[in-house]
Order: sequence, then structure tokens, then C-alpha cells
Amino acid sequence: YYAHHAIETFAIISSHQLPPASSEVIKNFLARKTGSTIIYTNKIDQKLIAGIRLESKSFLWEYSISKHLRRMRQ
Repeated sequence: YYAHHAIETFAIISSHQLPPASSEVIKNFLARKTGSTIIYTNKIDQKLIAGIRLESKSFLWEYSISKHLRRMRQ
């Protein structure tokens, strides 16, 4: 159903609680990038330290201090 109707589900994972307006900005960003209607859930992961991670079954985008630390260790 979702694929047929161009609907993509995402988890918006952040290091802290996002205001609703920020979630909507991210939703619009994802809609532009994927060309799909976005359904999302917000999650908190303090391991990100600071930043955001956007995940779906076929898409991953992360900008966080945790990611930069992982890259430095490699």
C-alpha cells in the first residue's frame, strides 16, 4: 500500500526532544528528497550526543557528534 501510494515511514531520531515545528521542517525536507508523503515518529537517543538521524527502510541520513566521533576513530 505504502509503495503504491508513494508513502515513506521515517524515524526522526534526535539527542533531545524536538519542537513540533522542527519535526515539520524535517518532514518537508524528507518529502522533497524522496518525492513521497512522509509519516514519521520522533525518538530520542542520547547516544547521538547532539544532532539528528533520519531512518527508513531505504534511507539513512545522520548529522551528529556521534557520527563524527565514529569517523575519527576509523
